[in-house]
Amino acid sequence: MTKRKSEIDTAELRRRAESMTQWLVAHPLQGEADAQKLLHELQVYQVELEMQNAELKLTQDETAAMLRQVTLLNKRLEKTAKDNSASSDKIDAALRAESAILARMCDEMRSPLKVITSMSRQIRRSGVDAAQAKCLDKLDAASMQLSGIIDAAPAPPKRAPG
Repeated sequence: MTKRKSEIDTAELRRRAESMTQWLVAHPLQGEADAQKLLHELQVYQVELEMQNAELKLTQDETAAMLRQVTLLNKRLEKTAKDNSASSDKIDAALRAESAILARMCDEMRSPLKVITSMSRQIRRSGVDAAQAKCLDKLDAASMQLSGIIDAAPAPPKRAPG
């Protein structure tokens, strides 16, 4: 498992601090030069810590900005999902209405179609010549085709119990 950069930096800082502490124990300050050197090292560490702190604050600000963007995107997605759901309900209602109208039209066409088919049979029984039979054949074929179309139409939607 790889360490993140901040974990490595923290470990490095810790190692350096322990090393400096051990050096101070092993080498007590002997004079002004040692004190100046130690002060310089502490100032360098202080600047490093301040730089890391500034970087941390910048990263926190960037993270907060990204969080705001993600929150905004989530709200937009929720709104879009709700809008799509509402649109879906409207589409479903329109399709049910269309299906009901189509079913009603089919029901309305069945009665006249039955009359036409019945009349064709009755005319044939009374006797027809070849030309008339040919016309009645066309009428029967058209009736059967229309009957097939009507039968293939969707059934009317069931009404919800109310």
